[in-house]
Amino acid sequence: MSHHHAPQPDPAPRTSRTRVAVYLVDTGITTAIRACLDAHPTWRQIRRTYRDSQPGPLATRPELRRALTDARAGKFDLLLVRSVSQVSRSLNELSEILTELDDAGVAFRSATEPHFDTTSLTGRMLTQLMVTLAQYEHEHRERVRRRQVRRRAVR
Repeated sequence: MSHHHAPQPDPAPRTSRTRVAVYLVDTGITTAIRACLDAHPTWRQIRRTYRDSQPGPLATRPELRRALTDARAGKFDLLLVRSVSQVSRSLNELSEILTELDDAGVAFRSATEPHFDTTSLTGRMLTQLMVTLAQYEHEHRERVRRRQVRRRAVR
């Protein structure tokens, strides 16, 4: 015997809010960050803005370390930055930071570089590809430099 049930109406759509943390280096909220926040009505910036006074290795940036700790604690869903270079200029360190955010379930987005956006499958793929290509370029430059040093030493 077949049971036909009338389709149930979908429950009222819930507005999902994305809690966004902003990380800055030596600047206030920029036009690019404000525009990015304004373009996403479901994003809600958390009260705390993480701000370090200067770029450098992760070990010298207490606010970036605090942002990573808060990400692990589930205090926000997305880390928004003006540019990737403000997070790290070291590819290994950038990769580690992105992995740490991913492990915490936190997305990453650059306000000025649309290809650095881990909120979508395509964005995650492009971000990983960019990091991988940059790592390859760095390692290639190092091999060329070492080869040049060896050639000079032989002369």
